[in-house]
Amino acid sequence: MAAATAGSAVAAPADRQVPVRQHSALSFDTMGKRLAPASAARAQELTDVIFDADGTRQETLTTGSGTCVYLDQVYNYEDQAVCNHVVYGDNGEVYFFNLIPNGGTDTYVKGQKEGDKVTLTLPQTLMVHPSGAFAVNLDILKYGKQTYSPTDDKNSVTFTVAEDGTMTMDDLGSDYTLGYIYTDDNSFAGYSAFELTIAPFNETVAEIPADAEVEQWGLVTGQSGFLVDVAIDGDDIYFGGMFAEGLPDAVIKGTIVTENGKSQVKVDNRQFLGLDYDSPCYLYFMTEGIDTEEEYEEPEFMADDYVFVFDYDVAEKMLTPVDEEIMWVAGLSDEYYYGIDEIRRIRLHYQDSFAGTPSAPYGLYYLTTDFGKNGFIFYIPAVSTTVTVLDPDYLYYRLYVNGELFTFSADLYELDEDMDLIPYDFGNDNIENYGGATRWVWLFEGGIETLGVQSVYKYEGTVTESTITTLTVGSGVADAVADKEVASESYFDLSGRQVSAPAEGFYIVKRTYTDGSVTTSKIIRK
Repeated sequence: MAAATAGSAVAAPADRQVPVRQHSALSFDTMGKRLAPASAARAQELTDVIFDADGTRQETLTTGSGTCVYLDQVYNYEDQAVCNHVVYGDNGEVYFFNLIPNGGTDTYVKGQKEGDKVTLTLPQTLMVHPSGAFAVNLDILKYGKQTYSPTDDKNSVTFTVAEDGTMTMDDLGSDYTLGYIYTDDNSFAGYSAFELTIAPFNETVAEIPADAEVEQWGLVTGQSGFLVDVAIDGDDIYFGGMFAEGLPDAVIKGTIVTENGKSQVKVDNRQFLGLDYDSPCYLYFMTEGIDTEEEYEEPEFMADDYVFVFDYDVAEKMLTPVDEEIMWVAGLSDEYYYGIDEIRRIRLHYQDSFAGTPSAPYGLYYLTTDFGKNGFIFYIPAVSTTVTVLDPDYLYYRLYVNGELFTFSADLYELDEDMDLIPYDFGNDNIENYGGATRWVWLFEGGIETLGVQSVYKYEGTVTESTITTLTVGSGVADAVADKEVASESYFDLSGRQVSAPAEGFYIVKRTYTDGSVTTSKIIRK
């Protein structure tokens, strides 16, 4: 959660609208104080903070527009959809949990229902500082240039209830918003809602049937791979752990179809995958972006009724996509690309053994700095030389500096003991694990001429090693390849996944030359 600091802008101009997400519940340490100066307004009163509510609980999807704090600034958000809930009491009470999108306090505010209206009488207290010196209230605020303050003109907000149970906040009028205010000096806490619609949310996630046999299959995408759970129940097939980085518990359901002796697996678009904190996530299929000399073409969402198709080799237990250029995305919206995780060039197959020889590390890059240590970036693929998935619990890597085996000292690298073999899943501040295949090791010594990386796999009593991938460090690298002809270029993101063309962010480009030599370098695309 970004801290709100003095001097932050509070006007939230329209050209700074961003798809901001704030997930964890607010606290005084993370909210900070203060965003806006106090202005003449009525004094705030305190009410009891409501931590629990008795009644019938209804899961809801709240869609709103307003302001929130992000990176020490106040930004507008538009049509932000978050999941929360409402509790209906026995006597018309309606309790709203985390009413303001992006501003969760993990407490309730209470309204009263009469007919098709629910009225919240304000202010209501959401949280109290441990010292008792001040609190945060929900109130109606009047806003102007750089100021938000409670008003004497309004002391309640009303929601109109539709037949399906959807509640829509009535128009507050020009220059008014529902927002958070500090009680000791009426200063704005940065979170507000100009519009709110609260609809019943009854989406359910797919689940692997309890009596279905679960097998581990290897998912290979480019030069990376990992294990997923696959279960078949009649004509239904379930995939668990497809989005291992973003939504590891999500389950995706497909259907096995056999016609004219040929079997296929079909997966429907826009399946509900669960929540990323309070944001609902869905499976989306997208085209890959295309990089041309003229311009970069952004990926596009496939139509609602699009069905992803695998050819299914039943005997070999292998799934091969009919169109491998379609991406699988765990995303928040189909209006803009906001992916939690994605998979490209997917292939799935059953593995009865995870033995093998590890593929060589790739994407080596040496990043010099001016603060006493330099970064060594590389990728460790969890796949074998025969493109099967390795069990990452048995995978390691080692480094070579100037041709000599490198030892990670316990003192420098915050280890219990000196190590020269690093487990695949290990990470700390100086041996950074970005998830997937990406590793970033900080090196403290100078005089480096070459750097090498080797993967080591210790599985069922057998040790296999990859070849050592070596990077020549120094200004001579560019000169050495200046006159060579490039045969191909490949791009990789920080998770080690190959992409067709880089969008915004940090990428590694791997160039293969006609003489067989390879170089890697970083690019930052903005």
